[in-house]
Amino acid sequence: SMQFTAPGTAFQPQNPIELLNTFSNVKRLLQCAMHCNQHRQCRTFDYDQTSRICRLFEGDISTGTILTNSIPSS
Repeated sequence: SMQFTAPGTAFQPQNPIELLNTFSNVKRLLQCAMHCNQHRQCRTFDYDQTSRICRLFEGDISTGTILTNSIPSS
């Protein structure tokens, strides 16, 4: 089961050691989800569409924080 947050959010684990892996040049969110699904310890992942960075975490959403990238209004 997967639960997605709104685009422009990132996961911040409670402890930085919970970062399992970082993949670059991942073209789609689904590919990032597949990386997480293939890693036994992965419980949470985030994906930045602009930089194409996919990060896998062993930390659960309940133990980490969801950060919102707010865009300043003009």
